[in-house]
Amino acid sequence: MRRGIVVCLVGAASACSLFTSLNGFSNGDATDGGPSTTDAAATDAPTDAVSDGTADGGRYCATVDATFCEDFDDPADPSFSRWKPSIDMSAMLTPAEGYSPPSSLQATTPPITNTDQLGAYLTTSFPNVARVRYHFRFRIDAAGSDISTMMLFQVESLDTAGNRAGLRLRFEKGEFALAGAIYPKNGAGTFPDVGLHHVADVGKWHEMSVSVDWTKSPAEVSATYDATNIAANAPLAGATFGPATFIVYAGIYYSAGPATTWRARVDDITVDTQ
Repeated sequence: MRRGIVVCLVGAASACSLFTSLNGFSNGDATDGGPSTTDAAATDAPTDAVSDGTADGGRYCATVDATFCEDFDDPADPSFSRWKPSIDMSAMLTPAEGYSPPSSLQATTPPITNTDQLGAYLTTSFPNVARVRYHFRFRIDAAGSDISTMMLFQVESLDTAGNRAGLRLRFEKGEFALAGAIYPKNGAGTFPDVGLHHVADVGKWHEMSVSVDWTKSPAEVSATYDATNIAANAPLAGATFGPATFIVYAGIYYSAGPATTWRARVDDITVDTQ
């Protein structure tokens, strides 16, 4: 059974605003219990000060050159019209701190008492992507119980036949890893890890940069975590579907119970495509 989720878009607004358009996006149950995408289109937050460093001066997106950039700090776009929210939750704008001031995206999934899966994210997509490099910062504000799992910042390549090859950060048992999520249209899902596991510390900002070459068979992944290489042209086992539509799910792709509250922030997203 799916339950409604609250996601907090951490913005500079002083009051909450509801998204009203959910057209063109739907969820279902995937092989591993996560949401299944059939279509995607582009389009109680803590207010503690960031203690482990923030960017200095100006908007982050004014300092980078990328196909797509989002720092959640644009006062001219308070509804983040380039994104669509996950269909099974209410999306609100609330004030909170970002890595690059003033704002970031915050996603919260509430306590789960059974084996439900809950998702809270924004999504956007890019057509005909052969190679991609994406970057984001993340911070875990509340970690669920040790017997729960949370998938943060999912990306995937979706071809016209319905084959999906994705990557996300998988959090469980106090650790996280960059993990694959491969869903052949007519086969079972597989979930290969890419790189090592890391301690999932709470209350600290971290940085991820990932490059994927979808023209390789299987696709190849290079990644850095806090400027340390964790993968270099590593094969993403099973990702043999080639270039396709590239989709970003910014926030909590899903958490699986039983669990206490998961809460995470995302900031300074860039996507470069070829």
